[in-house]
Amino acid sequence: MEHVLQAHGLIKDYKRTRAVDGIDVEMLAGERVGLLGPNGAGKTTTLMMLLGVISPDEGSIEICGHRLPGGRSEAMMRVGFAAGYMPLAERLRVGEFLKMFGELYGVKQIDERGLVAAAPVGVPV
Repeated sequence: MEHVLQAHGLIKDYKRTRAVDGIDVEMLAGERVGLLGPNGAGKTTTLMMLLGVISPDEGSIEICGHRLPGGRSEAMMRVGFAAGYMPLAERLRVGEFLKMFGELYGVKQIDERGLVAAAPVGVPV
């Protein structure tokens, strides 16, 4: 069975605090993983690194054969993610939010404001 996620030696520091300290994660197709721990344990930081939202200070991440951060767009086309809590969205401007979700859904013609460029009726954008 093929690996869909391989992350090795992930480290993330914020000023004087080490949020993530050398995490390794490997997942095969069809597996489910839960991150458990107290507040401040690094669960959200780890998830944000695995989704390519933030970059690790050290370590490597590969999703479906695509190495992050360079292959993030290709990798995210293969990822489904839903969360009740994701702090990123509330920090984005409207245009940034629209552009992010447009890119996640594979919309090709997004302008700098996050808007879909006009296309003739019946032509997919």
